[in-house]
Amino acid sequence: MTELIEKKADKPVRRNDLLVREVENENIIYDHTNNSVHSLNITAKFIWDFCDGKHNLSEIVKAITSKFNIDSDTAHGDLKKTIDSFKKNHLLQE
Repeated sequence: MTELIEKKADKPVRRNDLLVREVENENIIYDHTNNSVHSLNITAKFIWDFCDGKHNLSEIVKAITSKFNIDSDTAHGDLKKTIDSFKKNHLLQE
């Protein structure tokens, strides 16, 4: 398995100081610390909702495969790209 899945203890947690609003099945996130706005599409919003510190990455992959009816390799790739983007934009707790 890939490095992302091997870290089964990883449970991403979104920052609690962000302003999040749902607009037409997408999330709009405002980060007041750097005055930035982020728009999450339906897949990224789905992943964002699991970034609550309760779900590890393997559980999130399973949820993605079920929700979007895709194979686990595709789900893993989508999860990795999305989590990497969340980290790059400092949307998750360190």
